[in-house]
Amino acid sequence: TTPELTKFVAAVERSLAHCGPDGSHLAVVSFAELRCWRGTRAVWPIHMQHLSRLQPVQLAESIWAVCRVGSPSPTIMSGTLQISDRLA
Repeated sequence: TTPELTKFVAAVERSLAHCGPDGSHLAVVSFAELRCWRGTRAVWPIHMQHLSRLQPVQLAESIWAVCRVGSPSPTIMSGTLQISDRLA
């Protein structure tokens, strides 16, 4: 991990406090599509705070995106199961 990446992820985390569900969804999907595991893990808890306000398509995209990153953390595994239960 480079210092620049660390600073960038921190800046994204700070900005997400003001972005709401759409911003958190965009951050999770974007970091995951870039295969940026550090960024994905950093914004996932913020994304999960907005779970009740996300549309079904956003929830499905979130699962799809984080599954492509590989080796998900227990927190992300638990979150994806929570999301899939919500979609069922």
